[in-house]
Amino acid sequence: MTSKKLVLFGAGKFGRKALSFFGVDKVYCFADNQKAGQGFLDKKVISFDELLVVRDDYEIVLSVGYTLTPILMEQCDNAGVDYSLFEDWLTLENCESDPMIRKFHNIHRNERCFLIGNGPSLLPDDLTKLHERGEICFGCNEISKIFSETPWRPDYFCVTDHILINLRYQMLADTDAKNKFFPKLGMMDVEDIATIMSVLKQGKGQTNFFTYFVMNNKVRFGEESLLFSNDASKVIYGCATVMYMMIQLSVYMGFNEIYLLGVDGGTTSMADQKEYLLEKRHFYENDKVWVQVNNEDFSQPSSNIYQVSLDKAYSTYEDFTRANGISILNATRGGSVKAFRKACFDTLLKP
Repeated sequence: MTSKKLVLFGAGKFGRKALSFFGVDKVYCFADNQKAGQGFLDKKVISFDELLVVRDDYEIVLSVGYTLTPILMEQCDNAGVDYSLFEDWLTLENCESDPMIRKFHNIHRNERCFLIGNGPSLLPDDLTKLHERGEICFGCNEISKIFSETPWRPDYFCVTDHILINLRYQMLADTDAKNKFFPKLGMMDVEDIATIMSVLKQGKGQTNFFTYFVMNNKVRFGEESLLFSNDASKVIYGCATVMYMMIQLSVYMGFNEIYLLGVDGGTTSMADQKEYLLEKRHFYENDKVWVQVNNEDFSQPSSNIYQVSLDKAYSTYEDFTRANGISILNATRGGSVKAFRKACFDTLLKP
């Protein structure tokens, strides 16, 4: 990137994410086909015609979602406007290392850990055994709902879902864990960033925020390869499940022996609420409000798109960890995840 300031073409939620990523001082203004003349995040919004006048003075970055990107690309190409795509900046080469996350690099070199999912197979007694053995564990999402049944608490607690952060940020703040990891809220679809960030920071444990990039639909639906970050201090990539983030973080911390527990795997998509609610998917009862809020229109012919994305995520981090000499085994009791070799949980904890 040159010393020039930026014009972000797209004054919507992706524009907000881009502003958070590049920083307020680096961005001159926004451009937008629909919102010209308005203000957005304390920046003026210019029209495309105005953009043509100043294009040589600024770097142009397209900051829109997957469906609008081709439209803006064609518009700029026809007018001879040079540009880059915001999502192309979210790579290891372009992101700066965050000291908050960098301090965790290799602090558990050649150790083992357990990544705990919230699947229906998860047993309080298993967590108690992990606690008694002093095993290093990661927990996620609504794991605190099992705390009343076990003295176990996660060493590391991770959340990536913006809907969960919006709805349950006080619960997440109250979750008992030594270290917590949340995406930088400016790059999430979070409604009240200032309030939520304040609550999370004042919660239990040390709160850490990381750069998080959820890959576009072409990647998630199998048309392109997933990215797996080996430097979590710069960026962590997201796809389908918080486990995808947790494995990248655990690899960055230096663990070379990783076990999954309570990772039962999904079988249907929340795009079909009725079908989704037929099965028990967590150790706690399903929350119908959560499912309804999280209902998405994937604009795809199959209601099982989530499973396609999930399978690809499992396969990707199995390939990465194996290629880098890291053992990852699934100690879940049952479940539908086929990507990893199985391990017997009870055998793992024998003296």
